[in-house]
Amino acid sequence: RHLAEAYLACGLLQDSVQAARTALEMKPNDLETMVWFATHIYALPGINGAGQVELLNEAFSILQRAMQDAPHRTDLIVRLGQWQLRNGERESAYQTFLRLVDLEMPDESSGFVEICPTIVSDFYSAAEKLQAIGDGEAAALLLERAIQIKKGAEGKIAHGGPGLAILHATLADLQRKAGLLE
Repeated sequence: RHLAEAYLACGLLQDSVQAARTALEMKPNDLETMVWFATHIYALPGINGAGQVELLNEAFSILQRAMQDAPHRTDLIVRLGQWQLRNGERESAYQTFLRLVDLEMPDESSGFVEICPTIVSDFYSAAEKLQAIGDGEAAALLLERAIQIKKGAEGKIAHGGPGLAILHATLADLQRKAGLLE
């Protein structure tokens, strides 16, 4: 990983890609290596340029495999949706973000918050994207879930994201705009 990042810092993109692939080959079933690989590839300068489709597809494939291994990792779901939006795949991104609305959460005793410490930020980010796409109701549901999780996991979330006041204010504003307040 460090070699791939060093090559990238030096502007040696092909060497960076090869080193990233080698890192993945060394740990092909390691979740964090898969996530790192996909993120590294997607962050390469000019990755959306011509001739890069195959490399992007490889990164997407690895990210989707990581999501299969860790279906409750909300950060992976949000990352995929953001990438889809960046690539102009609005409907796919919408469906990806909707997965969070229906995501069954393990109970609090399972240590879920420790497994996915960015969940509140992830729900908040996905809610913003859903609102921008035009689904205020789904966005409101995600914000409500973020508020519940934030209240129930106070002090346990390392990367807690927005505070309760911001979540409540955003939810109220969204509900007002969507005509969900009476």
